Amino acid sequence: MPTVVVDVADRDGLPDFAAHVDLKAGEVTEVVFQGDATPLRPINSETVREVEVIVVECVEPVWWTTDGSDPAVRGGRSFVVPDAGSSDVRRPTTFLPTRVKLVSAGDAVVSVQRVV
Repeated sequence: MPTVVVDVADRDGLPDFAAHVDLKAGEVTEVVFQGDATPLRPINSETVREVEVIVVECVEPVWWTTDGSDPAVRGGRSFVVPDAGSSDVRRPTTFLPTRVKLVSAGDAVVSVQRVV
């Protein structure tokens, strides 16, 4: 499974906010938001409060999860973004690091970003 790491820690004054990913048909891709725990938030171990998946280019819908499980095409436990130009925002249910997994039946280009 391909993994893309986004470092959201403000160690050098330049935190990363997003990953831009080319999905291959049927292959689960993981985006991991790594960083330091934020002590002022209700859940101290969360890396990001919300993530947004934006489908930039696709022929098939993109399915995704925020709980660390693998998404499935037409999966009952997966969120879906139906087509290019669409997006979806969710609160992740994985903590430090935040893990978002994506899959599509066809090739796709997506952007996964933290909502600040």
